[in-house]
Amino acid sequence: MQFLELWHPDLSSAADILFLEENFPIFTRKLDTMPPGEPEVMYLEEEFRQNPDDFKTAMALAGRYGELHRYDKAEEWFRHALEINPDSAEVRLGLSVTYGSQGHLDEAINLCKSAIELKPDYKAYFTLAVTLAMKGQYKESLPVFEKALKLKPDSVEGHFHLALAYVALADATHVLAEEGILMRLDAERAKDLRKFIERLNP
Repeated sequence: MQFLELWHPDLSSAADILFLEENFPIFTRKLDTMPPGEPEVMYLEEEFRQNPDDFKTAMALAGRYGELHRYDKAEEWFRHALEINPDSAEVRLGLSVTYGSQGHLDEAINLCKSAIELKPDYKAYFTLAVTLAMKGQYKESLPVFEKALKLKPDSVEGHFHLALAYVALADATHVLAEEGILMRLDAERAKDLRKFIERLNP
């Protein structure tokens, strides 16, 4: 079973969840007053031309292109950001998402691991866990999800995607345990999980 088959129907790709503000708040910080789509991208690109060392603008551009599913352009802007700040774990995570979105999962995994070396936080472990699961390495993803959840025990998406990995492994006991946690944290997300299970086992 491919992990991408298990994503919420409202998400058009696995990358969408990783571009959520919860994971990369810096992406939207500069964009709150801008209209969506290409106009804001043009505005930000002009701003970067005037301030070519502006890390936040480069990251905002990378994030917006990611949200627009323009992963080639997102990669380009993450690389600009990496030139400005070579030791940024957040840039490496962003690059890992763009690589993963283009099917380059080995490169994505390596970037996640390098981000963890720099900053072993929830975002880094969650991103690595999801990327491993995208590659079909469900068993390998489990301890990484657990590390993420140890840092952020009430993460709805962390428990949801851990549950999906257990679904892929046909581990009913752990699926039910995660479903119970989701019922406490977010009943609607628990319903999403139940719908997936019913769809896979009609």
